[in-house]
Amino acid sequence: MIYYLVFLIIFVAGFLEVLGANRQSKVFLTLLSLFIIGCLQSFRWETGTDWFPFWDFFVNSKTFDDYFSSDFEFGYAFFNYIVGILTRNYTFFLAIYSFIMMWLYRKAAIDNGSYLIIIILFMFCGAVLPVRQALSIAIVFYGYKYLIQRNFIPFLFVVLIATSIHRSAIIFFPSYFIVNYKFSSKVLLLSYILSVLIGLSGTMLTWMINIFLTYGLGVEGVLAEKLGAYLSGRAANEPISFVQFIFSLLSNVIWIFLFLYFRIKNTNKRYDILLNIYFMGLIINRMFVLAAPDFARLALFYSGSFILLIALILERIKLSNRIILYVIVSIYCFSQMKNQIHGKYEGLYNPYISVFSETKRKELFLE
Repeated sequence: MIYYLVFLIIFVAGFLEVLGANRQSKVFLTLLSLFIIGCLQSFRWETGTDWFPFWDFFVNSKTFDDYFSSDFEFGYAFFNYIVGILTRNYTFFLAIYSFIMMWLYRKAAIDNGSYLIIIILFMFCGAVLPVRQALSIAIVFYGYKYLIQRNFIPFLFVVLIATSIHRSAIIFFPSYFIVNYKFSSKVLLLSYILSVLIGLSGTMLTWMINIFLTYGLGVEGVLAEKLGAYLSGRAANEPISFVQFIFSLLSNVIWIFLFLYFRIKNTNKRYDILLNIYFMGLIINRMFVLAAPDFARLALFYSGSFILLIALILERIKLSNRIILYVIVSIYCFSQMKNQIHGKYEGLYNPYISVFSETKRKELFLE
């Protein structure tokens, strides 16, 4: 299967980087990885979630009003409008879309560590065939550096652009006022435990948030409808089982232990800020993952901190431990990819149909 092949190529490239490839080799391997991912994402046809509504919006929007009277956010509509002026070819649209994401991944990786390919691998496995939110997450990921530098204006600008692509990006804005505090490990752990307990009583939490959004903030219209779908579970993701929840808790414990252990050895402020971002994402996820799994997706805007922490740890350990950690993280990434392509919407991923193929997804559903 093509997804596994792409993963294998990137995994091998990252392994060579971890072994100590020279600068020229690292540049080549990084660009090769980005190119392969870009081709996979650009040349697909009728493959991936939400393909048909996004294709329909791009192809059948003819006038200025068609673009900007839609329910899509202004930034995403504007992006479609600009590309639509240049071409009506949807493959070209996807290529530009993917190129922007690849550039953002590479730039963020360069700004935040010396191990680039494992960062690219993680981001790819988190959004194999990206949609709007994935681009919004990539923009926020690029903006981590402004959060670390305490540079508010560029940070705000990045969050606003990301929000104009997908409204959910606004969830990252409060991080600016929180993550620069040096919380003790005890406070972080207690906050995480509290979020798990709140998540276990999720029905009450969902009800309280609905009341707050409706009467406290006066949220209505399309945004209220989307939030209602997320909170009620009517949106895309299915609730996870209790067994899956327990396994995810065990996974959290392993990573938390690793990150807190290296915090003791790390007086780096960047590390502390990334650790706070990571815990913010964990807390959001644990609070909603049982009762409102689609709302838990908001934690994805904080998820890039995970791989940046891993990259910082890789810089500080000996080669043998570096290889072990790289393999463990790669297995974790592989599981994320596998959950996407063999999950609820497996029929939209498999088989992979390219723009050069004569097979059509609709024909497969009719068979």
